[in-house]
Amino acid sequence: MAATAPSSIQTPTQSISPSEGFGHHGVEINDAKVRAVVERPENHQAADEFLDALDQIDPSVPRSDDLTMALATALSATNDTAWKAEQFAQQSLKFEFQASILSGKDQIDFLPATLSLIIALLHHGRICCLLLEGILISLRKSQLALAQTDEAASTDQTRLVEAMACHNFLTEYLWEETDAEMADVARLVAKVSRNIEAGAAVSAFDLFLIGAYAPLHDVDAVRNWVRELGRRNLSALDPTLRLLVFDRFLEDETEIEAITPVTSHISKEVQSQYEENPYPRWRRMPSFTEFEEVEAYVAAGTGQRKRRATSNPQRAKVLIAGAGTGAHPISVAQTLPHAAVLAIDLSRASLAYATREAKVRGATNVAFAQADILKLSDVDVEFDLIESVGVLHHMEDPEAGLQALLKVLKPGGYLRLALYSKAARHAVNAARNYYSADKYAPGLIGIRAFRRDLIHTDDPALAPIQTIPDFFAASEFRDLVMHVQEHQFTLPQIDEMLKRNGLKFLGFSSPSARAALRKMPAKMAQRRERDLRAWDKYEQRNPDTFIRMYDFFCMKR
Repeated sequence: MAATAPSSIQTPTQSISPSEGFGHHGVEINDAKVRAVVERPENHQAADEFLDALDQIDPSVPRSDDLTMALATALSATNDTAWKAEQFAQQSLKFEFQASILSGKDQIDFLPATLSLIIALLHHGRICCLLLEGILISLRKSQLALAQTDEAASTDQTRLVEAMACHNFLTEYLWEETDAEMADVARLVAKVSRNIEAGAAVSAFDLFLIGAYAPLHDVDAVRNWVRELGRRNLSALDPTLRLLVFDRFLEDETEIEAITPVTSHISKEVQSQYEENPYPRWRRMPSFTEFEEVEAYVAAGTGQRKRRATSNPQRAKVLIAGAGTGAHPISVAQTLPHAAVLAIDLSRASLAYATREAKVRGATNVAFAQADILKLSDVDVEFDLIESVGVLHHMEDPEAGLQALLKVLKPGGYLRLALYSKAARHAVNAARNYYSADKYAPGLIGIRAFRRDLIHTDDPALAPIQTIPDFFAASEFRDLVMHVQEHQFTLPQIDEMLKRNGLKFLGFSSPSARAALRKMPAKMAQRRERDLRAWDKYEQRNPDTFIRMYDFFCMKR
């Protein structure tokens, strides 16, 4: 089966001068029925109503052009509501391509509306479907073959490879390619480099096609050219070139304060893993509600009423222990605008990404610093709230990490933790047991090879791993099944650990847990919501409840 672009796409090749940027290609929307959503993106009610309505639509039914364009528009949302459109779009495209394959066609013809939806999905989402991934890999290969000829690429083909470049940059080039393809890419790199150095026009199609296969930042001529363009006039720089190339300069030049040393052997190994690439390179922020007080924020997080108000919102100090690339601490800083937020992480690369994003988003009440949780007692500060999400389970001794956090948490202060559930990680554990570090090469080659083996195995215990979004991005895949250190917990273990360390469990903030409580009779839910032993019985019957993590608040007595 060959994936091809529609024959109707035949407009002249775009080109740009090395002294200029070029315009960002958006998705054109012409459908009057969705114009309210498209033309008034600030109308959150209209957008939410459209996204909620997707639950009532069968994705296996052929889409109208109206629905396709509305989905493409919804995908460009900058908050996390876009995941509904992302999920529906992939399901719908999967059914569309399956129908084409079952019809016995040797190739897939992409209708203009379908191509627009694919471009929007690549630009703003993540392909989390192996069928779509395979078709798009084939489609990318066909574009590379075109680049080796004298045939002109169309505007839509340029938009397509630009979107592929964005997607594959954000997923760290997990898609596989042949040696022959990379030889063709090398010839394309040489051609683009010669044109830049000669001051000749540079084909946008060629440039982004390179970026669809490998980092543009690694091409010397492109890197130097884009740096000069950005230094000259950053506001005029093409947004995709800024994302793929120029922002890397800003991150490299960002100064990150180190407030503690990193001394633990495991901490250094984990640090090394996360320094390779700051990830995830997120582009959407969660929606948030502002709170003046930490107590109100915690109460909302656990679905309870605020019981007390003792902290001064102007003085509240918040620590995010495990800042990653900043989505979490920036969200907390915006949710608690009166608080002073300190976000720490082992990885300087991740903190640089987070710092740049915080500036872009105007989060002025968050500061980033490099630090080891185990050395926090060296910092003479006490915090009203500490959040450590998905961090302690990667430490050599998670409880030692917890105790280090408690040393800098005020009495009566709040602690939010998120830890892996042993029950929910059954598919992950099957994959981790299948992995051997001696069998696979380090880096992307080993990641691709292990992932390929998981895709082609006939072991049913491994099949569920392919439904997890982290399976579709290189660093997240490594984090999921190849991490150098991982602990998993049961709820009785967490219950005992909290009691040993003088912590009172306040409730889960996991959406799945909140949803489970809503389905229970009110009295039963009220009785069980703070009882970890009762939750353990529930999880035994529903082992995927905490598929992401146990995410909960507690209080230091």
